[in-house]
Amino acid sequence: MPLKNNIMIKPLYKEDIKSHIDEMAKLRIEVFKEYPYFYDGSLSYEKEYLSNYLKSPNATVIAAFKENEMIGAATAILLSDSYEEAKAPFLKRGYNLNNIMYFGDSVIIPQFRGLGTGHRFFMHRELFALSFKNVNLITFFHVDRNKNPKYLNQKPTNYFDIESLWLSHRYAPAEGIVTTFSWKEFDEATESQKAMQFWTKKLKRF
Repeated sequence: MPLKNNIMIKPLYKEDIKSHIDEMAKLRIEVFKEYPYFYDGSLSYEKEYLSNYLKSPNATVIAAFKENEMIGAATAILLSDSYEEAKAPFLKRGYNLNNIMYFGDSVIIPQFRGLGTGHRFFMHRELFALSFKNVNLITFFHVDRNKNPKYLNQKPTNYFDIESLWLSHRYAPAEGIVTTFSWKEFDEATESQKAMQFWTKKLKRF
């Protein structure tokens, strides 16, 4: 499915994901080194992190290609097959994890942003969620930097307000549903926990 600048969107599953795992790992490291994550990543950790999408039969990666180069990717997986940090807040509240689709990372190389790829990522992942008859809720989480001056002072003047994209697709912050996730930032000696806020949307079927 071509977009502006001949960007192609392609869903990946299982072996297709495996064949692109190195590209995805490098893409995550490149994008998440920016505000608001400042992630000091390693290829070995990334490949281990992404292996969850290889193991699960209930997962997909929506990949964006410019010619033969992967320039963006977004993930989706049934929450019951996802990470403990994502599952815990919903288990605590008595949710059935098999009824929830978790949208993981969505990353796009800076020079290819603003071309509609992010919107397409949401559309494809929601279609994937609709393929599960039992799924009635979609969720994802995002690092909460709003109350920390250290990070606000490093926010680029041209930073794209990603929340406007989420709101346009009718996602909203889930009050009280939060978790923590650990990673190492460039100015840290070791990993530390960061607060993550969940966003949710009820899945409508037609």
